[in-house]
Amino acid sequence: MEQRPSDPSQPYDEQPGPYEAPTRSRGGASVPQYGGQDPYAGGQQPYYGQPYPPQAPPPKKKRGAKIAGFGCLGVVALVVLIVVAAAVGSKNNTTVNTTAANTPAAAGKSAAGAGSKAAGLGDTIEVTDVAGDKLAVTLKKVDASPHATSGFESPDSGDQYYAAQFEIKDVGGKAWSDSPSNCVVVKDAKGQTFQSTIVSAISSGPMMADTANLAAGDSTLGWIVFEVPKGDKVTTVQFTPLSGMDDDTAQWKLS
Repeated sequence: MEQRPSDPSQPYDEQPGPYEAPTRSRGGASVPQYGGQDPYAGGQQPYYGQPYPPQAPPPKKKRGAKIAGFGCLGVVALVVLIVVAAAVGSKNNTTVNTTAANTPAAAGKSAAGAGSKAAGLGDTIEVTDVAGDKLAVTLKKVDASPHATSGFESPDSGDQYYAAQFEIKDVGGKAWSDSPSNCVVVKDAKGQTFQSTIVSAISSGPMMADTANLAAGDSTLGWIVFEVPKGDKVTTVQFTPLSGMDDDTAQWKLS
């Protein structure tokens, strides 16, 4: 129980403060002791955080990768050289072929083909089919307004007949057989193409045979009839062997 001072002017005696744990000096610092024991007496040190791990050294550049890089560049350079060489070779081949086409022999053969010269009415053009058959074809005449003489044949409404006379001679040294009417087409100024039509007789003259069988040196002559729009002007006539399926075509331009 608290004792009051006998002298009221004197303060109370100093009271002890709250409990303070005893301390012990360790490494220049005061370390509190609990129960008289040093909490770090067992050698355990206070935790101040783990140190950062050492930075890994940068990877060394491999010499092999550098060598591989040079190798890739070498391959690319080789490919470029091959492409350039191929292009130059192709250009040289084209030049050789063009030169050969300009030789007199090649020029003579080209003159017999379609479009090689401005062939007109009365001109003869030589064609050779894939089988080796050689023909000399002449566009002899044209008739822009013929009529059928059978009495029962007529063009469709809005159309008219057009006839062309051909002479075909076998100059290839072997027999030739084909249907001449299947070999011929006409074109108008608009570029429209018209095939032959069947007429038994025409006012222009004797008809071409449906099938021509020629021995070497023989020839045949006759008219082939077409049906075109009324008032249409025919500007081109073409003859293609093998019933129009060959790649060599004779062509005549009409004025």
